[in-house]
This record gives sequence, C-alpha cells and structure tokens, in this order.
Amino acid sequence: MEFLRRLGATARSIPTVALNVLLPPQCLGCARMVDKPGTLCAECWERVDFLGPPLCARCGYPFEYDHGEDAICGDCIRRIPCVMRCFPMH
Repeated sequence: MEFLRRLGATARSIPTVALNVLLPPQCLGCARMVDKPGTLCAECWERVDFLGPPLCARCGYPFEYDHGEDAICGDCIRRIPCVMRCFPMH
C-alpha cells in the first residue's frame, strides 16, 4: 500500500519536473532562474516595499500619514464596498 502511494506521488511529480527542465522557473521581477515557479529571487525580494500602517480600515489603501486606527479612505466613503473590512492573511 505504501509503495502504491509513493508510486502515485512520483507519477504526479513527473509533469512538473519535465516542465521545470524545459521551462525553468523564473523570478517574477527580473526573470532570473529561481527554485520554485511564481517566486522572486533574493535581490528582488529585498527590493519589495511592503505596505504597513497607516492603512484604510476597509480596503487597506495606504495613507501618507496616520488618520487614526479606524480611518476610511475617500473611495470607501464615496462608494461603500461590498466588504466591511479586509486584512492580510499571514
């Protein structure tokens, strides 16, 4: 039974391995080769500017300066979005 499970896992990985040989995964930022598809190389990762507070409490739009914890951006005030609040998943 264990043998069949391993055989199935190996068979499922063959297309991925073949694709990686024919079309090696590339960095999304600079097209250098990386280990996994859909990732960034170390140099591009270091240049990523992550958003942090202050942000709109509803849509996460970044503010230039702090308006308070529950501040809402102009777009969310003008047209109420279909969600009450959103936040990043970690």
